Amino acid sequence: MYVKVYEYQIQESKTADFLAYNRLSQALYEKYLPVEMLLLKKEGTDTEWHELNAFASKEQFDSSSPLIETDPSHAELFQRFSDCIVPGTPLTESSYTAASGLPLPFRFQQGEH
Repeated sequence: MYVKVYEYQIQESKTADFLAYNRLSQALYEKYLPVEMLLLKKEGTDTEWHELNAFASKEQFDSSSPLIETDPSHAELFQRFSDCIVPGTPLTESSYTAASGLPLPFRFQQGEH
């Protein structure tokens, strides 16, 4: 399993727009590859979010990314997302692989593609 984790801050007044964007974004990704998405809002704050996207493998993610990025709806969706970010705050991205031998909370089990 391959996981992309994003950290960002969403304007409190744009939370509903952000959640609507995320439903559309997930649908876009699912056109090209299976993905499990999880949104986490940090306790004690109205703006800090983590987004986890789990894919069956890095290879599958890498081969599908160009298709997603060239999809006609991608630019519009990214703009909608950008409009929700707290101005001047960073967006961070990290990549992870699942530790072997541990149960996974997502549908992607080790070796399953």
